[in-house]
Amino acid sequence: DRLVYGQTLLKQAEEKGVKILPNSTVRDIIIEGDQIVGVSYYDKDRNQEELRAKITIDASGYIGIIRKLIPNNLKNGIDYTWGTEDVVATYREIIELKTKNDHPYREEIIIIYHEMIRPPGYVWIFSEGDRKLNIGITWSKADPYPVDKTMKKIYHDCLDPYFDPSEYVVLHSGGGNIPMRPNFDSLVFNGAMLTGDAGGLVDPTTFEGHGPALESGRLAGITLVKALQKESYRLEDLWDYNIAVMKYPGGMHTQSYLAAQLFRQIGSTGLHFVLDRKIITETELRSVFQQKNKSMNFRAKVKKLFKAFPRWKMMFTIRKYLDLIEQAEKIYLEYPGSPDKLQSWREKRNKKLKMHF
Repeated sequence: DRLVYGQTLLKQAEEKGVKILPNSTVRDIIIEGDQIVGVSYYDKDRNQEELRAKITIDASGYIGIIRKLIPNNLKNGIDYTWGTEDVVATYREIIELKTKNDHPYREEIIIIYHEMIRPPGYVWIFSEGDRKLNIGITWSKADPYPVDKTMKKIYHDCLDPYFDPSEYVVLHSGGGNIPMRPNFDSLVFNGAMLTGDAGGLVDPTTFEGHGPALESGRLAGITLVKALQKESYRLEDLWDYNIAVMKYPGGMHTQSYLAAQLFRQIGSTGLHFVLDRKIITETELRSVFQQKNKSMNFRAKVKKLFKAFPRWKMMFTIRKYLDLIEQAEKIYLEYPGSPDKLQSWREKRNKKLKMHF
């Protein structure tokens, strides 16, 4: 339950002494010299106030309200904006079945690569409890919608065959945007840090964000405590957060991003083909996201190649991306230990993984 989940986190924070300022809107960041020292905001009564801090953390989600305000001279040469190819749109409904019988998805998470939606977009079916489901679709914003169709129309085209609208009640509906790229190459600035969706910490294939958000918050907290103890809040003092994130989940998310690009290349019909022919099994596919050993011996590779006939071109595409996925883990373990080596690492990463970030 998303509401209960959020309220639980707020309650735990308040119990630890955190002061919550509800219904407050950040207007700008406060910069002194080259150091971020807080924010100006409108409170719930629309009064403009200032809040100064030793470290300011942007946890504002996809919108990244603080991230968008950081000046170029503090960005380490990184573009902190989303392109349309870096974002998926979503639409979902929470439904309650009219039947007295429960649904069969209590112990499952269903992701369907539907022929109507180009990967990495997909259809999902999640349990929301007794007779309740969270069902929805994602759609890459780089892909135009079909003529005369909206997200909601595509949603019904995809999901009505599974759930007849006359047989359920819609409890809640809505949509939003989610980043679908590796996290930014640096998440720290003089006096500031990015966590969760604000830093692009979302799995680029499944678009799961709550786990990475919590983990990035934990890692940010560890670095923050050290900086408070040193009483120094410069980029260099916060760099350990970058190093920790790039080991996990950053490296894994980059592997996932490359897998998403593979899915996009071969399409949903290609993905169904390789799974149906067992060219790649579901177990092997899952291992891509679990950082297991993905190498195959020569005989197994040849056997799989013949299974792909007459789609050898697609098989070579799959092999190319699997090679890139294997390289990504090593490259992210080599993330630099200091800001001055960031640019050379980025150039090496982009060249080896054929990325543009």
